[in-house]
This record gives sequence, structure tokens and C-alpha cells, in this order.
Amino acid sequence: MCRADNLTTFMCRKSKFWSVNLLEPSGPLQACNGIDLPLVVVVVVVVVVVVVVVMVMVVVLVLVVIVVVVMLVVIVVVVMVVVVVLVVVVVVLV
Repeated sequence: MCRADNLTTFMCRKSKFWSVNLLEPSGPLQACNGIDLPLVVVVVVVVVVVVVVVMVMVVVLVLVVIVVVVMLVVIVVVVMVVVVVLVVVVVVLV
């Protein structure tokens, strides 16, 4: 495999100019399958992805709570208006 620390010592060449699938090594290694990432980098990337996903979920939850609260306020205001109208109608009729 091509390691990040030895990429400068050899290059992974394509055996044909237009072919992406046919790779041949040009150094002491027998395969060129990409770059190995250190475990620390993999762990950091996974942790960052998890943190971002959790943050997005929290933002969505907060937005849902805000929408529910606004809907409740609208319902309360509509009920109050209906009650006031009913009281006015009763007072006028009596």
C-alpha cells in the first residue's frame, strides 16, 4: 500500500494513460491501494462526524420545540378571541 510517509519515495503509476483501474507500483511495494491513514486520524474524523451529527439533531429538536410552542400560542390566542366574541354576543343579546 502507498503510505503517507513514503509517498515521496515512489509514485503509483497507471499502466495506461486513460485506464484508472490498472495500477502498477513503481517502488519496493507490490500493491498501490491508496493511502493508509493513522488510527488517530480515523478516530478524530469519526468523533468529528459524530459531534456534527449530534449538533444537527439538537438544532432540529430545538426548531421542532419552537414550532410546537408557536402553534400552542396561536391556539390559545384563537380560543381567547372566540371566548371574547361569545361574551360580546351574549352581552349584546341580553
